Amino acid sequence: MRIGILADIHEAIESLERALAEFRRRQVDLVLSLGDACDLFSPVGRASEVVALLKGASAVGVWGNHDVGLCFVAAVS
Repeated sequence: MRIGILADIHEAIESLERALAEFRRRQVDLVLSLGDACDLFSPVGRASEVVALLKGASAVGVWGNHDVGLCFVAAVS
């Protein structure tokens, strides 16, 4: 089984897209996020884009200390 591990994304959409593309290229079986997908202090607020990408990859994982923003995305998704 191939596991792709992500951590500290902090709403860096472009980097996340590149990582997920690499996971697809390497035929990763499971995408695991180790937290901080969001950035609590980011003025941009791209959490919904991060959620969509992770959801599309069927990612599983844990929340980090910055991920309180996911509560608000989940409420509107």
